[in-house]
Amino acid sequence: AWFPSAISFKAFALDVCSARASHEEDRVNILRLIGDEAEAVNTCLRRMFWPSAAYMAVTELAAKQGTKDKLVELLDTDLLTKGEMVSRLEMQGCVADSASYLLQCKGNTACLRHLLELRCDPNGLASDGRSGLQNAFEGGSWDNVRLLLDFSADPQKQKPDGMSALMPEHIQDEPQDIPQDIKEALLTKGFVCLEHAWGRKVE
Repeated sequence: AWFPSAISFKAFALDVCSARASHEEDRVNILRLIGDEAEAVNTCLRRMFWPSAAYMAVTELAAKQGTKDKLVELLDTDLLTKGEMVSRLEMQGCVADSASYLLQCKGNTACLRHLLELRCDPNGLASDGRSGLQNAFEGGSWDNVRLLLDFSADPQKQKPDGMSALMPEHIQDEPQDIPQDIKEALLTKGFVCLEHAWGRKVE
C-alpha cells in the first residue's frame, strides 16, 4: 500500500513505548493493552510498513536525492528473509517504477541496479501495468534501458492485458536518437517492432 514517505519511514522506526499520542490517556490505555508485548508490536509494525518505506526509497527519495542509501538501510534488517523482501518489492512494482522515477535524477541507475542485483524480476510491472522497459524507454533513460536488458528484461514478454512489455507506441524517438547498442540489443532479442514503429527498416 502507498503511504507518504515521511509516514512510512516514521512508522517503520516507531517504538510504541516512546511514541506520543494525541491525549495522554490514549497513550496510557495503549500501553496497558500492549502490556509486555511491546517488542512484538514494534516488529509487526515494521514488517507492515517495510514495503511502503522501501517503495518510497526507490522512487520518491531516489528521485530527490539520487542515492540508494535509504534502500540499503531498509534492506539491512532481519525482519524479512531475502526472498520475502524480493517478493514484496516486486508486489510494490519497485523495478518498473524506479526505472521511471530515476529519470528525474539524471539517469541515476543505482537503486534500479540494486533491485536487479537482489534478483527482483526485470519484467515486473508497476501498479498501473507499465513495464520497466516502457517507463525507461518513453523517457529516454538509456542507462536504465541498458540495465534492464542486461538483466534479461524481455521486450516481447506478454503482460496480463495481452500487450507486450514494449510496444511500437512506446517508442517516441527517431532511429538516430536511440543509441546503436540499444537498437542492436532489442533486435537481438527479436524485437522487430522497432521497424513497425518507424515504418522502415532499422539500421
